[in-house]
Amino acid sequence: ENCTIEVLTPDFKGYQPAIEKIFFATPDIFSHNIECVERISKKVRSQSNWKRSMSVLKASVDWGLETKTGIMVGLGETDREVLAVMEEAADLGISIFNIGQYLQPTINHLPVQRFVHPDIFDMYNENSDIPRAAVGDWCGRWDKKVADTNAPFSRRTDKETQRARAGYYGNITFIDHQIGRILYELRRENPEVWANTLVIFTSDHGDMMGD
Repeated sequence: ENCTIEVLTPDFKGYQPAIEKIFFATPDIFSHNIECVERISKKVRSQSNWKRSMSVLKASVDWGLETKTGIMVGLGETDREVLAVMEEAADLGISIFNIGQYLQPTINHLPVQRFVHPDIFDMYNENSDIPRAAVGDWCGRWDKKVADTNAPFSRRTDKETQRARAGYYGNITFIDHQIGRILYELRRENPEVWANTLVIFTSDHGDMMGD
C-alpha cells in the first residue's frame, strides 16, 4: 500500500486510444521522456516527433495526472536550450523533470559531445552553495536602477545576482573540465610535450558578478 506506480511510456505515435488506456489506469506518475532539446530531436530520435511528445505530456497534465519527463545532456545542446526546455515543461504543468548525462552505448550510436560537470547540473538547480556577492557599505552611492543591464553600476535583485554567479561558476568549471580532458590525452599520447605544456586561462567581466 506504500508503493508508488510510475508508468514510462512511448508516445504511441499519437494514437489516442492507446494513450487514454494508460490515463484510465490512473498511475501515480505518468512519464514520457522527450530525451533532448527540440533543435537536435530529429537527429537523436529519428522515429519520434518532439511536438507530439509534448502534446502527449500536455494531455497527461490535462487529465490530472502527475506528469514527468526528462532529457539527456551531452548531445550537442547548449545550457540556454536546457533551461528553455525546463521552463517550457514547467509552463505546461509538468511537475517532475529529470536531466541525465548521455553515454554512447555502442559505436553505432551518436558520440558524446560533452560530459557535463556536476557543477553545471547544480547551475540548472540554482545551487545555493555558491558564495554570495561581497557588497561593501561604500557601494551605496551607486545603488540606483538603470535601464541598461550591462551598466557597470546598477541595482539587481539577489536572485538575478545569484543566477549570474551560478552561470559564471558553471561556465568556468566546464572550461576547466575540457582543459583537463585535453591535458589527459596529451599526457597519454606524448608525455614529453605534456611535461612542457603550460595552459593559461584568463577571463574578463568579473566586475559583473555582483561583488
